Amino acid sequence: MVKITFDLDADQAAALFRLCEKITYADASAYLYPHLPKEVRDEQASTMLAAAEQVREALADQGVSGWPWIETGRARKG
Repeated sequence: MVKITFDLDADQAAALFRLCEKITYADASAYLYPHLPKEVRDEQASTMLAAAEQVREALADQGVSGWPWIETGRARKG
């Protein structure tokens, strides 16, 4: 198990939340080495998605969401 702690500003947190919320299997697969066997790449892509979901959940637990950042470029109104 790896435990991490880091500080993000509100806009960074909202941006990361949105990325983790929207990443797809195809997105993850695009970052993998094509010379590896398909089974390995499939497992790696699934692992990437599971990790992104854990990050999204941790951000959500801290009250982070992608809105209003996705509409305004700012995590908070004002």
